[in-house]
Amino acid sequence: MPVEVETRTLEEVEQCLHELASGRAPHVCRVMLDNMTRLDASCPSGIDVTMLHQAVARINGAIETEASGNVVQETVGVGHSAFWDMRDVE
Repeated sequence: MPVEVETRTLEEVEQCLHELASGRAPHVCRVMLDNMTRLDASCPSGIDVTMLHQAVARINGAIETEASGNVVQETVGVGHSAFWDMRDVE
């Protein structure tokens, strides 16, 4: 049975990647990046997506990802980053 793992911090992403690399999580098919954005009026979109970009960079295609929480094309910079695939943007 496929399992999706929800992460909310970079530390949780690291822990998930460690488990995947060790072979102890063979059923994990997707890492969900939940609420890895925060409101920040100083950012062009009003949303700071730094942690989300760091998580995607760290995962580096090792497993499918899904992002949620203030994640739209305008906030994550789809089209400006090689990390994003429109299928992953809710």
